[in-house]
Amino acid sequence: MSRKGSDLDWSRQKILAEVKARGMSLAELSAYVGLGRTTLRNALNQDCYPRGERIIAEFIGVNPEIIWPTRYEQRAKRLEEKQMAIELAEKIKTSLVA
Repeated sequence: MSRKGSDLDWSRQKILAEVKARGMSLAELSAYVGLGRTTLRNALNQDCYPRGERIIAEFIGVNPEIIWPTRYEQRAKRLEEKQMAIELAEKIKTSLVA
């Protein structure tokens, strides 16, 4: 998980149990969607695999933000900060040209 011990993110065990309850293991789901058998495991271990998170979430029937709220909160914050930096750079560039 992105933050070890986060009470907001689903536990690894819960995610695996939900996948299993729908008739597949994580390795089987990974192979079913055309990925290597261990590829989707990366979505459980790292917070840098949004495609894998989406595949798992769609299979379970929820949005990825429900399973990993802290990951998506962090990503949204990073995007907001990046956008602010771009806007600031544009203002500086505009003021230098004027």
